[in-house]
Amino acid sequence: MKDKIITILKQIEEKHEVKILYACEAGSRAWGLESISSDYDVRFIYIHPKSIYLSIDPIGIGSKKDSIELYNHENIEISGWELTKALRLFRKSNPSLLEWLQSPKQYYQAYSTIDDMNELLPTVLDYKSCTLHYLQMARSNFNKTQKETTNHVKIILNILRPIFIAKWVINYHSFPPLDFQRLVNEFIPQGDLKGAILSLITLKRRGMTKTFSDSQILLEYALQEMDYLEITIKSLHKRQINITEELNDIFRNTLNEIKNCLD
Repeated sequence: MKDKIITILKQIEEKHEVKILYACEAGSRAWGLESISSDYDVRFIYIHPKSIYLSIDPIGIGSKKDSIELYNHENIEISGWELTKALRLFRKSNPSLLEWLQSPKQYYQAYSTIDDMNELLPTVLDYKSCTLHYLQMARSNFNKTQKETTNHVKIILNILRPIFIAKWVINYHSFPPLDFQRLVNEFIPQGDLKGAILSLITLKRRGMTKTFSDSQILLEYALQEMDYLEITIKSLHKRQINITEELNDIFRNTLNEIKNCLD
């Protein structure tokens, strides 16, 4: 499948006259929760030739889009962000972008761009906004369970995963690995709760996602942890570090590195 994805990425480069800098898996396959039937959720970052940037209309205005979307390519969902958009989102600690950068399944990487971004990540990471994002994600999914008589495997995983990510950020002041099993092992000791989560993982990997009979113990744990996170987040301070010039340097350096490929 990797060869097929690389072929699609090359086709995107030719069609849109861009250079892809990085491509990775962003869905269940990045979390170690995929089943045989799981789609491939491919995300990438790309850059235009220098001449596109030397014009009066910036990227993202009018016809100069800042993203490329090619959904439903058989079982591959693929989309990408233009580099200046990605760097602006990186400056804001955008959680989706941070997950891309931490993906354990990388299909392609070229030039120094991603390494330079990862080097800045400890400086960029805004603990408060990041943990608040994941708390809100967990709360939103938890609320869905209160409206249903049965709880699906996916919805419970989508409550627990953001809780573990938020706990990691608070405890270690870094962005966590995405592997869900590793997060479980980090925060959940042996016992009934861990047993229920491991059963949940097994069902997801087998593609059995309709209902989960042991959801109550997990929902009680989730509610307790969300309340804890809400209190803890209030004590955090939003980071006020300005790294715009460092990000400008990454952008300019990337343009210089790829000039022979696109100009």
